[in-house]
Order: sequence, then structure tokens, then C-alpha cells
Amino acid sequence: MTRKLEDLSLDLFRVFGRVAELGSMTRAARALFVTQPAVSHAVRQLEEGLGYPLFSRTGKELRLTTEGEKLLRAWQEGLRAVRAAESEIDELHLMKGGVVTIGVPYFVLHNFLLPFLREFHAAHPGVRLRLRIENRMKELLAIAAEEQTDLVVLMMPEGYPVLPPLAAERVGSYRYCLMASRAQYGSLEGREVSVAEAAKLPILVLREGNNTRTYFNRVFAEAGTVLNPLFEGETMAVVEDLTEAGFGVGAMIESREDLEKRGLFRLDVPLPKAEEAVAAITRAGTPGSKPAEVFLSLLRRGPSGLAPSRGRPRSPSGSRPSCRARSRTR
Repeated sequence: MTRKLEDLSLDLFRVFGRVAELGSMTRAARALFVTQPAVSHAVRQLEEGLGYPLFSRTGKELRLTTEGEKLLRAWQEGLRAVRAAESEIDELHLMKGGVVTIGVPYFVLHNFLLPFLREFHAAHPGVRLRLRIENRMKELLAIAAEEQTDLVVLMMPEGYPVLPPLAAERVGSYRYCLMASRAQYGSLEGREVSVAEAAKLPILVLREGNNTRTYFNRVFAEAGTVLNPLFEGETMAVVEDLTEAGFGVGAMIESREDLEKRGLFRLDVPLPKAEEAVAAITRAGTPGSKPAEVFLSLLRRGPSGLAPSRGRPRSPSGSRPSCRARSRTR
């Protein structure tokens, strides 16, 4: 009765491969450090298990049958594949190779992730970094669930559901802010501006349906006024550029320190506190590869060893007097 290949011991195939390569059971026995009868028994077991002969014997000459030749090729190809996999695994563990695929919105890439990418690449130049740029949160979570990425890094609003097999881990934070060009609105710098006063200014903000827009809609409504924007943008970068050009006051996420270098300042507006998480999203809470685990560890401690905020993505309650400069990682 024949058996399936997977039911047979790999040791039998190993003996067969050595006999086929050396052309002799005696030489194979010496190479394997076993007795010749043990080799003969192993070959016989394999032939019985498969249901066909692997060698033909003419006197002392040992030749592979047609079935034996096919099995030898398959065995050798399998060994090459295993050895190649071993080499790749060694490279992964030594961080000399591999790929880390990260899903990220452009704004998070530009304002949060770049220092981490720079530090990781400097430490592990042999590991390739592959970015999936996607600005829609639902799409990012979908590609993470489909294992198209090792991890996703995004801004996570309070209460946003992350369902198994995905898990979210807080690696940073962000806050909302109103910013303006010093050249156009310098008279407002250094004094407190109420939300009602800010509502009379030309506001530049993201379009409806964006988390930033939802936050500012709520803030203006709670102050008894309405957000009536001069401009509604598709991306935060456009809002920043128009704010720098002096078109109006940018309703944005507190981001790069170089915004001040571009001649912008933060209006001292008593905005309700809405500090929310920059979250790393993985399947089952852990990336699948060693390089991805190392990158996640870097996110956890912050670039150059600065410790970011930890824990589950949540939005603390309370309020703060103004939107002053502060490190995004703590």
C-alpha cells in the first residue's frame, strides 16, 4: 500500500539523495556515518512507501529508475529552496536584508515618520523600506488586515474602532491648532484670541468628512458660532501653503517645527484639548518579520531614543489655554 510523500520520514529521502548522488550504498553509508545495511533498509522502506522502485541493479551497478530521477530532481530543488530560505532568514535576523512595508498617510509620513525612517535606514541599510501612501484611514486599515503591510502608522481619532485581527498601539500624539502668517496677521501674535473672534477671520481648513474639519466644526459650534471657511482643501499641505501665503488662518494639526521658520505663528486660541494618538496598526499586535519588529521598537521609544507617549489610542479629557509648541513624541 502506497503512502503520501508527506507521511514518509525526511530521513529516508536524505538517505536516498546521498545514494543517488554517490551512486553507491556503501559510499553513502560512509558519508552518512551509518552502516551499509541501514542505508539499504532505508532505501527499501522508501520504495515500499512510494510503491515504485527508485534504483535498478545490474550486478554491482546501481542506476536510478525514471521515477528515481524525477524524485532526485525534486529532492535537490527542495534542498536548494530550503537553503535559500535559511540564508534569507539569517539575513533577516542579522538585519542585513529583508523588507519592511509601511502604510502611512502623506501628512503622517512628512510630519511624524520621516525621522524614524532616517534612523532605521542609517542603522540597517540592507533592509529595504517600502511605503504604501494612502490618505484614507479605512483603506489603510483594510490593507493592514489583508497583510499587504507589516504595519500602518496613522492618526487615530478617539473611539475609532480597530477590530481583530488588527491591534492599535499608541506611538505618538497630535493636537489641533490655528496658525497664521506673521506678515499678514502679526498683530494677533502674543494676545489671546477667542473662538468667536477667530470665526470672523478667513479660515483655511480641510474639506468636510476629514477628522480635522469635524473637530473645528464642533469647536466653533460649542462656542456658539459657525465655521465658515474661506477655503476648503484636500490635503493639509495645501492648507499650510495657503496659510504661509497669507490667504487666511489655517485650521490644522500642530505639526513640523519648521512652520515657524516659514513665518507662521500659533494663535493663542483656547481650543478644547483634543490630543489624540498617532497609532501603529499591526495584525495581532505584532509585525511578522524581525526587521518590522525592530522598526516598531524604534517607534515605541522615539527617534534617537526620545520616548513617545505609550498605551492605547485615547483622547484625554480636559482643556488647555492655548495651542503652544510641544514635541509630538514624549
